[in-house]
Amino acid sequence: MFHILTFTVFNGFIFLVGRGVVYLIDYFYNNEETEEIKLFNIPLNYFYIIVGLFYIGNFTFLYNFFLKTNSVFFKILLFLVLLFNFRKKINFNFNFLNFFNFLIIPSILAISTLEMGLAFDAGLYHLNNQLWIRESNIPIGLSNLHYRYGFSSIIDYISSNFWLDGKFYLLHYVNLSFIASFISIISFNIFINKDSFLKISSYFIILFGILDNFGFGGGRNGFFDIEAVTKQDTPFGILFYLTNIFLVYALLNKNFSSYEIFYLSLFILFSIQMRIFGVASLILYFTVIFINKSLSFKRIYTVLPTIVIGLFWIIKNLIITGCLFFPVSVTCFKSLSWHDTRSSLDTMKIIKDFHLGYYFGTPITSWYYDWYAKEINSIVIRNFLISLLLIFFFSLIFIKRQKRDISKKEITIVSSYLIFIILLWIISSPGIRLGLGIFTLVIACIALIFYELEFRLKILDNKVILYSLIILSTLLMPRISNYSSLIKSPLYVNQLEAPSANYISKDGYGVYPEEGSQCWVKLDCVQNEKYIMKTNKYIFNIFSIK
Repeated sequence: MFHILTFTVFNGFIFLVGRGVVYLIDYFYNNEETEEIKLFNIPLNYFYIIVGLFYIGNFTFLYNFFLKTNSVFFKILLFLVLLFNFRKKINFNFNFLNFFNFLIIPSILAISTLEMGLAFDAGLYHLNNQLWIRESNIPIGLSNLHYRYGFSSIIDYISSNFWLDGKFYLLHYVNLSFIASFISIISFNIFINKDSFLKISSYFIILFGILDNFGFGGGRNGFFDIEAVTKQDTPFGILFYLTNIFLVYALLNKNFSSYEIFYLSLFILFSIQMRIFGVASLILYFTVIFINKSLSFKRIYTVLPTIVIGLFWIIKNLIITGCLFFPVSVTCFKSLSWHDTRSSLDTMKIIKDFHLGYYFGTPITSWYYDWYAKEINSIVIRNFLISLLLIFFFSLIFIKRQKRDISKKEITIVSSYLIFIILLWIISSPGIRLGLGIFTLVIACIALIFYELEFRLKILDNKVILYSLIILSTLLMPRISNYSSLIKSPLYVNQLEAPSANYISKDGYGVYPEEGSQCWVKLDCVQNEKYIMKTNKYIFNIFSIK
């Protein structure tokens, strides 16, 4: 019960942070109609949690250029934005949908905390990366201590604010907030949204989520799942899915408001900051803007905040790794003293080989057999294809199909884009967990063949049935054993503490973990056998390889 209560409060807190940010933005734009704004036919308040998480991560990384973030002053500064909530009282409608989205769904998701553990990567680099954010301004050449510091995802900047005296369960709440926000948007689309594409695609996503629990190997078909603490695959997948489904919506509706351009550009940046694969969304983004002629010179101001924050993010990457986008070697500057030329090349190969990425010149069948031989890949791809076929045939049988007003040009654009991102995933890092957003987007795009959601059997359009399907999809996300744990120990608190470790000294800067490769929480722990030199210039620590 503890986690149900605390996550519900946490989720509400992030909601208020996002609302404060929106009112801060509107304060500068002198807009008084915030409550009436809709993005993609969805009320803006459904995006407050995503906006709140975006703000927390980006405010933290900008501040961290010069100062550490583990201070009371920083926390006060960070959350001063909450005061903007007083600009206008919250007009909260006490209807069942709001009760469902803000209480029932978060309560179900919170149960996953009971048996949640820290991911292997938490001890490998995530927690220590967050420790550097908390205890130091951005170090120059930090990736020389461990190449994975070079990824420096925005999730670590967000999570670094939610340490509780060595307890890390709030870090799990960060991921759950992404999922709760996603489900609330899907629910709104199903019950309220008048746009047929978003309504039908959301219905298919719920079916996809239910089917995730059945099939070969006990299930898993590429739907979002609840991961161990510090992993960001599901948050990235959700951001990637939402940005792209809204881009398809904008393409179909041939319209892009200034607010939609503004917020969608921020969400795309957010996905890029989460994982570099998010850059792929820019292809569809610029295509839609060009076709719709949405971005005139007078409206260029709508993307200026995104451009500015994005430039600072690239500078941050350069400071940490010597690359604009690590580990893409063509974006690296060999002349920088802290840049290790082999690091980016080796890292790219390590990641690609681990996920069995495709190398040009390799026979496609040879690559596929190797990729398919990995158990998780064969299980998920079979279950995904079965889910795809089942949803497709279900839609043909139970949903009335009317001719949709969509041109061959639009179909070609969407189809080409889906093929492009699938190929990009294959040649980069075709790990299942890295493709969740792609799998979900493909399922959603089945909705393109329907004009509206009209069932042949009226019982399927019953609200009780629809709510039950969403609840079932959500209930199946936590492991079933979590519910048994809740019944046996309703007051149990899983504090998620890092294990202690011993360290040994090494030549040059830093220490090694005595056993294994996980540093856990030790600032000067180094996972690089090379001789590391630490120097200082002005307020910056500099780590370079001798």
